[in-house]
Amino acid sequence: LLLANLATEAADYAAAADAYAHLAAQEGHLADRALLELGRLHVVRDDGDEAAVAYERLLERSPTGAYAVTARAELRSLNAVEAAP
Repeated sequence: LLLANLATEAADYAAAADAYAHLAAQEGHLADRALLELGRLHVVRDDGDEAAVAYERLLERSPTGAYAVTARAELRSLNAVEAAP
């Protein structure tokens, strides 16, 4: 998670996405956090579809987890942006 965060701060989005994706493939709380951060990274890169996929994966894995409320809010925000003219 630290490597992904450092890559994000350095604007090395490809390395950050790889690190988050690797961590997200694991199990547990950090994997959920990685999916949340991966979604946010995709939003920053203007890739709403990929962001939605990350948030939806998080919700499938942990529908009542610590990051579920945030993931749902992010999905609503993405849907509102897509619906706007």
